[in-house]
Amino acid sequence: LSIGHAKIIDRLMSINATTSFLKRSPRAFVMMWFQNKIAPYLPDGVRRQTAYKIFSRHNLVLTNVPGPDQSCWLAGRQVTGMQLFFPNVIPQVDLLTYAGMVHGNVVYQPSHWTHGNRIGPLYAKALVGLGQELGLAKIPAGLKEAAEKLGIADE
Repeated sequence: LSIGHAKIIDRLMSINATTSFLKRSPRAFVMMWFQNKIAPYLPDGVRRQTAYKIFSRHNLVLTNVPGPDQSCWLAGRQVTGMQLFFPNVIPQVDLLTYAGMVHGNVVYQPSHWTHGNRIGPLYAKALVGLGQELGLAKIPAGLKEAAEKLGIADE
């Protein structure tokens, strides 16, 4: 995540530049190829050591999955929301857009990440700040309430 920016729009632009670069680089394709074609043939110890080295250098996994713009139907009923849930060995933030809404989950071990319950309100606060900075006329009341939930709306 991008740090060192006072304005949320600058932070967002920095994040966009970094993730756009990563999406254009061959790194993800090479890693996927290695994971699918080579890793299954490596000894268990080598796979465990590789996973340890990867995860010990990171403190959060953020997953953002764009879903359909319109509601879907399943078994004759409209699906009104979706959740993305992926447990991990390090804290995981999963975001999914679906039918004009953003759904999210935070997975973490409370004994290791003692302030994890603040992620939701802080994320809501950032979205409210972004909306205000972009001059949005209407910011959803539920989003404002979530930002104020733990009394951190003005931090």
